[in-house]
Amino acid sequence: MIKILSNEDTAAIQTEQILPDIYTLVNELIRNSIDSSSTAIVVTICATNKNIVYAVEDNGAGIEVNEHFLMKGGTSKYKEPNKYGYKGMVLYSLKTVSDFTINTKNNGKSTMISAKNQTVCVLEGYKDTEGTSISISNYYALKPIRHNYLLSNLNKNMQQIVEMLRKYNTVHNVHFKLYKNQNILYNTPYNLLNQKMSITEKLIQIYNVQRCRVIVFTGRHSTVEYIVEMECIQEMKKNKRERKTVGVIHNKVRLFENKRIEKALHDSVNINGRVYYNIEINEEKEISVLSEIGRISKYNIQSIIENSGSTEKIMINLNEEEVNQNAGSNNEVTKTLGMENEKPNKIGIRNDIMQAGVSKSSKVENLEDGAGEESERNICDHNNRNFEEVYSMCPGKTKKDESVQAVVIDKNECLVSHKYEDGIGLSIQEISMLKIVGQFNNGFILCTLVKESNIHMYIIDQHAADEAVNYEHLRSTIVYKRQKLIHPIAIGISEYDAHLLRENTRCIEKHGFILNEEKTQIIEAPAYENTIFGSQELLEIVERIKEGRFKEEEPVIVFTSLRKVLASKACRSSIMIGDVLNMQQMNKIVKGLSKTTRPWNCPHGRPTILLLQGKKVKL
Repeated sequence: MIKILSNEDTAAIQTEQILPDIYTLVNELIRNSIDSSSTAIVVTICATNKNIVYAVEDNGAGIEVNEHFLMKGGTSKYKEPNKYGYKGMVLYSLKTVSDFTINTKNNGKSTMISAKNQTVCVLEGYKDTEGTSISISNYYALKPIRHNYLLSNLNKNMQQIVEMLRKYNTVHNVHFKLYKNQNILYNTPYNLLNQKMSITEKLIQIYNVQRCRVIVFTGRHSTVEYIVEMECIQEMKKNKRERKTVGVIHNKVRLFENKRIEKALHDSVNINGRVYYNIEINEEKEISVLSEIGRISKYNIQSIIENSGSTEKIMINLNEEEVNQNAGSNNEVTKTLGMENEKPNKIGIRNDIMQAGVSKSSKVENLEDGAGEESERNICDHNNRNFEEVYSMCPGKTKKDESVQAVVIDKNECLVSHKYEDGIGLSIQEISMLKIVGQFNNGFILCTLVKESNIHMYIIDQHAADEAVNYEHLRSTIVYKRQKLIHPIAIGISEYDAHLLRENTRCIEKHGFILNEEKTQIIEAPAYENTIFGSQELLEIVERIKEGRFKEEEPVIVFTSLRKVLASKACRSSIMIGDVLNMQQMNKIVKGLSKTTRPWNCPHGRPTILLLQGKKVKL
């Protein structure tokens, strides 16, 4: 039987869509403050075990309270297109899921509004200066599941709020301050206030970019400026940095949040490391903007920078490229600017051993445990007749019965993703069930597995498999020793990063770091064998914490700079191609491989196990 939802249930569903989390709540309150022409906004979040109190105070024009205030659709921004919103739903929705108090002063008149249990009381208030302050408590307190969710995800939302304030600072001349339990997490840099700076210059200041190059792509519907750290270019071949793009989408007056454009901008950058973007768009031409960003992806940004000797901005006109393409010309301009050429797909597996469909896809965005390394030619011939040289590591998936993604580094040490269209139909648990047939060509272990009355035959690379086992053992048994420093190492971090260090002191000390009380200097640093680590590794831990990729109960993080050492050590200590193995040794390799978390590739990206049999044979 179909029934109509009650008005109360309908309002609750609408509210959860409008204000789903802490980030959205704070963002909407800040937008209201910006729309009221505020030049100073203070956000305070006080968290206890069971409750969170949110407060936002500004020096804007205040609120003109009348009979439409806090009503559904009540807004003062109905005919102002350059404002952030005019739906009149945020405060109305907030009334149904929280208790709050508003103190506001508009045109010399002070008013206090109190809302509790959906009952609103308007009184004459007292406020010294123009502006508005709002304090919110019991946010979703009547909905225990969502309330507990907000409490458990507070730190993640705090990071999003810090990032949001940075973006607002690029477009709006507002002094932001963010506090959590009296600890300041963000304070607008003083040199940004009341200074005539472009948005790109502000991005450089806010994100503390030291050495960079700026590339400007100009189209009919958008202008994209990429700020590329020079360190990214220098470190790209070494594969020491993960790919990350951050920036702002705007129309010079206000910011936009557009997931499709953000993803397109991220995909258009083919550099590992931090790249910042500043894109000015026409919001009514989203499809055209996406099309222009798609043309940017054809350019090799690294090549453009390396081939440009000038330190000035590099200007590229996308309109000229479009005209040249429409005219059917040879488009010599785009070639000189570093347009990428498609290369034929390659696979290093001999056809007489197996056949696998491989398609070359886009550059890898993120390699969590990748290990770039120079060739180990003196130890093991990775260029033998069966395999081409591959470097890097790909975390194994639970089951390989669909298309297989292998992340490798090609001979030019450039991260490339290969997609194996034919799956191998094997899970980690099933590796231990493989029945060994014998050794093939003194380099491979032949195995079979009976599944659903079918025989599946697999081939295991004995060197790659043993290397994967050895690497897993090395990374799981790492213990960092502490080394006292004669001179402390200064670390340049933001207020929010310092806050994370204070909240995760046990995690930091677990990795061998001892910091001063202000969390601005390293007093003791971790050491492994003859290597002493420093600020770069500390920032790597901070990034892991920000991204939620680290938990205290997990083993210590293997620093990026250490992965190369461990991969090399694992390779040297592994069984080589050409070694003759008995049945006991082959069993040991297969059993060890089944106990690893990443059994599908060795640390250099070389596949460990492949499906040899093309067709299933019924018993």
